[in-house]
Amino acid sequence: MPGSIAALTGTPAATALLRAIVASGGNPAALASVKDGHGSMNGEDWGYGWNLGYLFQLDPDTRLGLSYRSAISHKLKGSAVWDFNVTTDPLVNKIIAANSAKNNSAVLLDIHAPESFSISGFRQIDTKWAVMGDATWTRTSRLKNLNIQFPGTVQGDEVILQNWKNTWRFSAGASYKLDEKFTLRGGLAYDQSPVAGTTLRHPALPDADRLQLSLGTNWKLNGNSSVDLAYSYLHFQDADGSYKNSCSPLIGGCTGNGELTKGTWQTRLNMISVAYNYKF
Repeated sequence: MPGSIAALTGTPAATALLRAIVASGGNPAALASVKDGHGSMNGEDWGYGWNLGYLFQLDPDTRLGLSYRSAISHKLKGSAVWDFNVTTDPLVNKIIAANSAKNNSAVLLDIHAPESFSISGFRQIDTKWAVMGDATWTRTSRLKNLNIQFPGTVQGDEVILQNWKNTWRFSAGASYKLDEKFTLRGGLAYDQSPVAGTTLRHPALPDADRLQLSLGTNWKLNGNSSVDLAYSYLHFQDADGSYKNSCSPLIGGCTGNGELTKGTWQTRLNMISVAYNYKF
């Protein structure tokens, strides 16, 4: 909101806003300390897709696999709620909300989740050691700009610029059979980011190329059941961003404040997982 009020300065819209505040008995001075407004959106949908795979047994100790996962289309439906309690004067807040052209409404968003293709290999070196690896290509270029629609209102779409590029992920690992109950595992993966450049790195998703180190063990409880324990550390490259919202309060037919978000994101992620397996 501070950026929106500043953008209106010296325009007829600013004059109309001040007149409306005075006419309602509000305090125009409250605009000097205006805070950010807030909009929350939620949506949900069901989608369907399919997987196809083939396993080649090259010899008793060597396997090669191919797999394909289809694209999945979603049409998210939900609601948007706007909060304009941005000053200490309720009358000013009411006038700002009325002039924002934003109303609580339904939300629609079309998303096309990308397909992927993988090739993987496994080699049993001896009774203790095995090595494996895979390469996965993902068509993330399917995820174009996100156009969030607000049906039943006069406000235009909120557009999140993406224009993602296709990506590759490579991984390699090894396992060591400690005894009849425990198998130790470890691996390293490199995963490309779909973000095409600094001007397309949205602050809500400042993705970057990453390395993943994983360690774990399989604990065999009996002939039918086992437990997997794993730890992964993800190290993202430092990501610079300079994202410019393509809309502003002075542009009709779209939703956005025209803000420019610049910064450097440093992301580290630790994951711990536990899984119970049972074979019928």
